[in-house]
Amino acid sequence: MSINWYPGHMAKTRNQHQSMLNKIDVILWMVDARAPFSTLDPTLQKSFNNKPFLVVINKKDLVKASYLDQVKLRLAELNIPSVIISAHKDKDIKALIKVAQSMQSSRRKIGGLRLSVLGIPNTGKSTLINKIAQKKTQPVANTPGVTKAVRWVETPEVSVLDTPGVLWPKIEDPLVGLKMAILGSIKDALIPHAQALDFLMERLMTHPESKLSSMYPDLSAPDILETIARDEGFKTEHHYDEMALTQSILKRYRAGAFGKVPLDD
Repeated sequence: MSINWYPGHMAKTRNQHQSMLNKIDVILWMVDARAPFSTLDPTLQKSFNNKPFLVVINKKDLVKASYLDQVKLRLAELNIPSVIISAHKDKDIKALIKVAQSMQSSRRKIGGLRLSVLGIPNTGKSTLINKIAQKKTQPVANTPGVTKAVRWVETPEVSVLDTPGVLWPKIEDPLVGLKMAILGSIKDALIPHAQALDFLMERLMTHPESKLSSMYPDLSAPDILETIARDEGFKTEHHYDEMALTQSILKRYRAGAFGKVPLDD
């Protein structure tokens, strides 16, 4: 399964960002802590033209700290600097800004720090920008495609270039596509529901941090699905609504209801 969802605003965003690099001090490249490598766009870094960048691993509360420590080490081995945050926490934002300031070119230190925020949809870019600005400058939703245009958000000390979420033109790796679908980085209408549900259930049935088995003790994966479908009203006498069941389980996973289970190993 390859996924081709590349609306025109995504290509436009890439081009606009590249044309504005001379106005940017540091690029904040956001990824999801539950799939930090699968949400790291492999085509994006070459467009930075050697501009300093920092991978921002967001949603740290949804996975174990020891897992993220290993992620940070693996990125360091690739010469990729990173920070681990929750975009909802003031202390994490302050630490992030401090790291970005240390990366700012001495030629630009006479002015305020100018950042851009890039990443695939639903990694928390708008939440981060709202927290930096200390006010709601962008709507926040757990669906892709909410932010549509590139724009500057100004604060007394930091200016941030807000950008819509961008995918790469064709996602060839089927597992990467499934993980991004599960995380909500691709519109639910485009998700291959059966494959997404199968992948997530296998992960939840086998990962040591999963709470699924304790929530439904002594049940197999099909029996758990039957139980959830019945409890939530998706099951009739002869079958259950697979799409509705999948969306319900995805929503619960995205909220951390099944434990701190990452999708990347």
